[in-house]
Amino acid sequence: MELYGRRAQYDVVNIMFAMNFVVFAPVWSIIATPAAGPDPAGQFADVFGTLLVSIVRQKGT
Repeated sequence: MELYGRRAQYDVVNIMFAMNFVVFAPVWSIIATPAAGPDPAGQFADVFGTLLVSIVRQKGT
């Protein structure tokens, strides 16, 4: 038995898929900008590490 119906589930999945791009757009734009220097791999590691730490902290509290 479905709680809200198939159409509502479909809409929620599509909205959450779009929100992935809204959330990750700033992250990827920070990675793409060469503000920290000529080492893009280091930038990726910094941004990814910060994102990972924030996720872990949210799960722990």
